Amino acid sequence: MSAPYRSARLLKLAAFFLVFAFGLAAMTGGQGSASASAKAAAVLQKLPAESAAARDAAAAELLALGPEGLQAVCRRLVAPGPDDDSLARFALDAAAVYAARPGAESERQLLVKEFLRALEAPVAPEVKEFLLGELQHVAKVESVRRLAVFLADSRLAGPAARALTAIGAPESERALLRALPSAPRLAARVIVQALGDLRSAAAVKSLLPFARSSDVDLRRAAEAALANIGDPAAGPLLDKTAVTVSSFERSRVASLYLLYARRLWEAGKGEEAARICRDFVAAYSSPGESQVRIAALSLLAKIQGPAVLDLLLESTDAGDAAFRRMALDLAVALPGDAVTGRIAEAAAKASPEARADIIDALGRRGDKSALAAVRGGLGSADKPVRLAAIAAVARLGGADAVEDIWPLLSADDADQARAVKGALSGFASDVVVPRAAALLSAVPEAPPAARSALIEILADRRATAHSGLVLALAGSGDESVRKSALAALEVLARAEDAPRLLEMLTASTSAPETTLLQNALVAAAAAGPDPERRPSMRCRTGKARPPSTNCSRRLSPAPTAARATWRCRGSPGWPAQRAWATRGR
Repeated sequence: MSAPYRSARLLKLAAFFLVFAFGLAAMTGGQGSASASAKAAAVLQKLPAESAAARDAAAAELLALGPEGLQAVCRRLVAPGPDDDSLARFALDAAAVYAARPGAESERQLLVKEFLRALEAPVAPEVKEFLLGELQHVAKVESVRRLAVFLADSRLAGPAARALTAIGAPESERALLRALPSAPRLAARVIVQALGDLRSAAAVKSLLPFARSSDVDLRRAAEAALANIGDPAAGPLLDKTAVTVSSFERSRVASLYLLYARRLWEAGKGEEAARICRDFVAAYSSPGESQVRIAALSLLAKIQGPAVLDLLLESTDAGDAAFRRMALDLAVALPGDAVTGRIAEAAAKASPEARADIIDALGRRGDKSALAAVRGGLGSADKPVRLAAIAAVARLGGADAVEDIWPLLSADDADQARAVKGALSGFASDVVVPRAAALLSAVPEAPPAARSALIEILADRRATAHSGLVLALAGSGDESVRKSALAALEVLARAEDAPRLLEMLTASTSAPETTLLQNALVAAAAAGPDPERRPSMRCRTGKARPPSTNCSRRLSPAPTAARATWRCRGSPGWPAQRAWATRGR
């Protein structure tokens, strides 16, 4: 065999083996890709997960499939339409959250690489928006260059800029600055916002021209960014806002200016920041601008601490109630006994409305040295002052204050009676109950509001020993007293009250009072010592009848027991039934 012939034969054999090897590799790769796709599909069936642990387990399983498994899921992403890609989105989001955990650097890098790889494919813009959004969880400085490419795209610049902001590295700042001059309008706006979020001092010079733009959205974005950065160069720009602009614009610029003041304070320029705050407190006094003054005063209190007390006290007599109360809240939070004295002095000079708020603030402050000042409000001719003083005296005076509060029940004023009742709720029953019962007994002609409040005090404390006293008032000629007593008997009634309650129930002609009497009678019967002889409130269906069910009554004159029988006309769904409530005598 000649040498040329052997060489040709060897070349053919080599070519055959080369083609065979490539074919085998392709078959193996195709099988691997199909296997990864099938495994990825199996993971998707586990989502959405029912718990964080199940979600993380599915994410770990997906990441373990490697690049092919992740790309198999990414290929399932589609634009909104007839196809549903929600499972793929659940899976990739779960993987991003899981890979962002501490100690998962290799998984994070894998996921970032595959997200960026998927972004290079010819997919819909909505898919790219989703992938860029997921990169906000996991991207780090290694992704900045690839993300910066999308800053020139009006649609994708937003999620790309947010991803760069989330990375927060100097490289992110530089990429945004490089993209800004040539960015289209919509992209420029989100880049400006991102530079503001990064508080990029290097961006100030580039942002100032945008803050003078005729494009309203771009101008506002630049103003907000400059305010958040807090560079002194932004001060004159924000200061140029005319006082005559619309209320919306005044409020918006005020918010930005106060943000700017906060940044100045954080940068150690407290005096300049305090000046801005004081200017806003003075200038924003129109109706509807209360929130601006409140924000300025709150920031000023943080900047100056106790030194702001004089301004806070000046503000306590403001006609704007919300602003006045915020000033008092800030004053109450300042430390020191001297502060309490100054607030108490302001109460003596204030208008009735302001005095009520100051007394309330002194009560909340909890400094007992103010007790004398707030006690004086109990005798005020102004109702708001009295009501505030009742609560404040109770807070500051403790058990000794009870005697100061009781006399205010003598007025027939429902609001005042409720205030006294509320103030007494903080004291022990052995302090309150005997006095309440004594007042009900000793002053039978007390104002109706006072008697109702005293009855409610006994009910709230479940003072069953005084059920007879309340039962007597259940027959009062005053409707409010009578209803309070009947309602109280539902928790106060004792076994010995049952006969009288049954008589009242038989005579009742008022549906609401009938219901209250029914409840009281059940409570009285249930309070007996013998469980076997407690009342049965069951219907023929065997179901318990709600106590509130309306019933017609007739009295059965049994010699050994008082038996009340009702024919139920209950709520819809309840058939005509018969129910019995029996109490042995």
